[in-house]
Amino acid sequence: MDPVGGLDMLNDDIYVWNARPSWYPKTKVVGRRWVLAISDAKLGYTPSKKGTPEEWATVDLKNAPYWNPVQTWQPREVWVIEGTPPTEHPYGKKVVYMDVNYPRIYMGEAYDKKGEFWKFINFHMTPSVGEDGTKYSSSIQGDIIDFKARHASIFLFRNYKLNEAKIKEGDLTYSALESIAK
Repeated sequence: MDPVGGLDMLNDDIYVWNARPSWYPKTKVVGRRWVLAISDAKLGYTPSKKGTPEEWATVDLKNAPYWNPVQTWQPREVWVIEGTPPTEHPYGKKVVYMDVNYPRIYMGEAYDKKGEFWKFINFHMTPSVGEDGTKYSSSIQGDIIDFKARHASIFLFRNYKLNEAKIKEGDLTYSALESIAK
Protein backbone atom coordinates (compact mmCIF):
# COMPACT_ATOMS: atom_id res chain seq x y z
CA MET A 1 0.00 0.00 0.00
CA ASP A 2 3.08 2.27 -0.16
CA PRO A 3 3.11 5.17 -2.64
CA VAL A 4 5.21 4.60 -5.74
CA GLY A 5 7.89 7.27 -6.21
CA GLY A 6 5.83 10.47 -6.37
CA LEU A 7 3.22 8.98 -8.72
CA ASP A 8 -0.54 8.92 -8.27
CA MET A 9 -0.44 5.23 -7.48
CA LEU A 10 0.21 2.86 -4.65
CA ASN A 11 2.21 -0.33 -4.98
CA ASP A 12 -1.21 -2.00 -4.63
CA ASP A 13 -2.30 -0.31 -7.92
CA ILE A 14 0.37 -1.95 -10.10
CA TYR A 15 -1.51 -4.15 -12.60
CA VAL A 16 -4.63 -2.59 -10.99
CA TRP A 17 -4.51 -4.90 -7.96
CA ASN A 18 -1.06 -5.90 -6.73
CA ALA A 19 -2.02 -7.26 -3.32
CA ARG A 20 -2.51 -10.83 -2.26
CA PRO A 21 -6.23 -11.43 -1.70
CA SER A 22 -5.39 -12.60 1.83
CA TRP A 23 -4.11 -9.07 2.63
CA TYR A 24 -7.64 -7.76 2.17
CA PRO A 25 -9.91 -8.79 5.06
CA LYS A 26 -12.88 -8.98 2.68
CA THR A 27 -12.93 -9.82 -1.04
CA LYS A 28 -16.02 -10.81 -2.99
CA VAL A 29 -17.29 -11.23 -6.53
CA VAL A 30 -20.25 -8.88 -6.79
CA GLY A 31 -21.31 -9.58 -10.35
CA ARG A 32 -20.58 -10.12 -13.99
CA ARG A 33 -21.02 -7.40 -16.63
CA TRP A 34 -19.69 -5.91 -19.84
CA VAL A 35 -17.27 -2.97 -19.92
CA LEU A 36 -15.24 -1.17 -22.52
CA ALA A 37 -11.59 -2.05 -21.99
CA ILE A 38 -8.31 -1.69 -23.84
CA SER A 39 -7.44 -5.32 -24.54
CA ASP A 40 -5.59 -4.89 -27.86
CA ALA A 41 -3.47 -1.82 -27.11
CA LYS A 42 -0.98 -0.32 -29.52
CA LEU A 43 2.47 0.85 -28.49
CA GLY A 44 2.31 4.61 -28.31
CA TYR A 45 5.74 6.07 -27.63
CA THR A 46 8.03 7.18 -30.44
CA PRO A 47 10.95 9.12 -29.01
CA SER A 48 12.39 12.11 -30.81
CA LYS A 49 14.47 15.06 -29.77
CA LYS A 50 11.63 17.50 -30.45
CA GLY A 51 9.63 16.82 -27.26
CA THR A 52 6.26 17.11 -28.99
CA PRO A 53 2.87 15.54 -28.15
CA GLU A 54 3.18 13.45 -31.32
CA GLU A 55 5.81 11.32 -29.56
CA TRP A 56 3.04 10.06 -27.26
CA ALA A 57 0.46 8.91 -29.82
CA THR A 58 -1.68 6.98 -27.34
CA VAL A 59 -2.19 9.86 -24.89
CA ASP A 60 -4.27 12.93 -25.82
CA LEU A 61 -1.80 15.67 -24.91
CA LYS A 62 -3.55 18.27 -27.09
CA ASN A 63 -6.87 18.45 -25.24
CA ALA A 64 -7.66 18.98 -21.55
CA PRO A 65 -7.36 17.20 -19.19
CA TYR A 66 -4.32 15.91 -21.19
CA TRP A 67 -4.49 12.34 -19.91
CA ASN A 68 -7.19 10.58 -21.95
CA PRO A 69 -6.00 7.44 -23.72
CA VAL A 70 -6.06 7.29 -27.51
CA GLN A 71 -6.58 3.57 -28.00
CA THR A 72 -9.26 1.27 -29.37
CA TRP A 73 -11.66 0.12 -26.66
CA GLN A 74 -13.34 -3.26 -26.95
CA PRO A 75 -16.37 -4.71 -25.15
CA ARG A 76 -15.14 -7.30 -22.63
CA GLU A 77 -17.15 -9.42 -20.24
CA VAL A 78 -15.71 -9.10 -16.76
CA TRP A 79 -16.10 -10.21 -13.18
CA VAL A 80 -16.71 -7.29 -10.84
CA ILE A 81 -14.64 -7.90 -7.71
CA GLU A 82 -14.82 -5.75 -4.59
CA GLY A 83 -12.10 -5.68 -1.98
CA THR A 84 -12.06 -4.10 1.45
CA PRO A 85 -8.46 -3.22 2.34
CA PRO A 86 -7.02 -3.43 5.85
CA THR A 87 -7.81 -0.43 8.09
CA GLU A 88 -4.30 1.06 7.72
CA HIS A 89 -4.69 1.18 3.90
CA PRO A 90 -5.51 4.62 2.44
CA TYR A 91 -8.42 3.18 0.41
CA GLY A 92 -11.72 2.26 1.96
CA LYS A 93 -12.71 0.02 -0.96
CA LYS A 94 -11.36 -1.12 -4.30
CA VAL A 95 -13.48 -2.41 -7.21
CA VAL A 96 -11.74 -4.17 -10.10
CA TYR A 97 -12.88 -5.58 -13.45
CA MET A 98 -11.31 -8.90 -14.45
CA ASP A 99 -11.86 -10.66 -17.78
CA VAL A 100 -14.08 -13.74 -17.38
CA ASN A 101 -11.99 -15.76 -19.86
CA TYR A 102 -8.46 -14.84 -18.82
CA PRO A 103 -7.28 -13.80 -15.34
CA ARG A 104 -6.37 -10.23 -16.32
CA ILE A 105 -7.68 -7.14 -14.58
CA TYR A 106 -8.25 -4.27 -17.00
CA MET A 107 -9.30 -1.47 -14.69
CA GLY A 108 -10.31 -0.54 -11.19
CA GLU A 109 -11.77 2.12 -8.96
CA ALA A 110 -10.50 3.22 -5.57
CA TYR A 111 -12.73 4.78 -2.93
CA ASP A 112 -11.73 6.70 0.17
CA LYS A 113 -12.69 5.83 3.74
CA LYS A 114 -15.97 7.80 3.36
CA GLY A 115 -16.92 5.68 0.33
CA GLU A 116 -16.33 8.52 -2.15
CA PHE A 117 -14.79 7.83 -5.55
CA TRP A 118 -11.08 8.71 -5.55
CA LYS A 119 -9.09 7.09 -8.37
CA PHE A 120 -9.55 5.34 -11.70
CA ILE A 121 -6.86 2.82 -12.60
CA ASN A 122 -6.68 1.63 -16.22
CA PHE A 123 -4.08 -0.72 -17.66
CA HIS A 124 -3.89 -1.12 -21.44
CA MET A 125 -3.36 -4.76 -22.33
CA THR A 126 -2.19 -6.38 -25.55
CA PRO A 127 -1.63 -9.96 -26.71
CA SER A 128 2.11 -10.62 -26.99
CA VAL A 129 4.51 -13.41 -27.91
CA GLY A 130 7.86 -13.95 -26.19
CA GLU A 131 11.03 -14.68 -28.15
CA ASP A 132 10.59 -18.36 -27.21
CA GLY A 133 7.00 -18.44 -28.55
CA THR A 134 5.28 -18.06 -25.15
CA LYS A 135 1.92 -16.31 -25.59
CA TYR A 136 0.91 -13.86 -22.89
CA SER A 137 -1.04 -10.68 -22.25
CA SER A 138 1.05 -7.69 -21.29
CA SER A 139 0.35 -4.22 -20.04
CA ILE A 140 1.98 -1.63 -22.28
CA GLN A 141 0.34 1.53 -20.95
CA GLY A 142 -1.41 2.59 -17.78
CA ASP A 143 -3.39 5.53 -16.50
CA ILE A 144 -3.84 6.22 -12.80
CA ILE A 145 -6.14 9.20 -12.43
CA ASP A 146 -6.55 10.81 -9.01
CA PHE A 147 -9.83 12.69 -9.34
CA LYS A 148 -9.56 14.35 -5.93
CA ALA A 149 -6.14 15.83 -6.75
CA ARG A 150 -7.14 16.40 -10.41
CA HIS A 151 -3.89 14.78 -11.46
CA ALA A 152 -2.81 11.66 -13.34
CA SER A 153 0.22 9.45 -13.78
CA ILE A 154 0.62 7.76 -17.16
CA PHE A 155 3.22 5.19 -18.14
CA LEU A 156 4.03 3.76 -21.56
CA PHE A 157 6.45 1.08 -22.68
CA ARG A 158 8.43 1.60 -25.85
CA ASN A 159 9.07 -2.09 -26.27
CA TYR A 160 8.30 -5.03 -24.07
CA LYS A 161 10.21 -8.31 -24.16
CA LEU A 162 9.62 -11.65 -22.50
CA ASN A 163 11.86 -14.71 -22.42
CA GLU A 164 14.69 -13.15 -24.41
CA ALA A 165 16.80 -15.80 -26.14
CA LYS A 166 20.05 -14.17 -25.00
CA ILE A 167 19.19 -14.69 -21.31
CA LYS A 168 20.22 -18.13 -20.08
CA GLU A 169 19.38 -19.94 -16.83
CA GLY A 170 22.91 -19.28 -15.51
CA ASP A 171 22.33 -15.53 -15.87
CA LEU A 172 19.75 -15.71 -13.07
CA THR A 173 21.71 -17.31 -10.26
CA TYR A 174 22.09 -15.46 -6.95
CA SER A 175 25.77 -14.79 -7.59
CA ALA A 176 25.10 -13.49 -11.13
CA LEU A 177 22.34 -11.17 -9.89
CA GLU A 178 24.47 -9.95 -6.99
CA SER A 179 27.34 -9.09 -9.35
CA ILE A 180 24.96 -7.13 -11.59
CA ALA A 181 23.60 -5.25 -8.57
CA LYS A 182 27.10 -4.08 -7.54
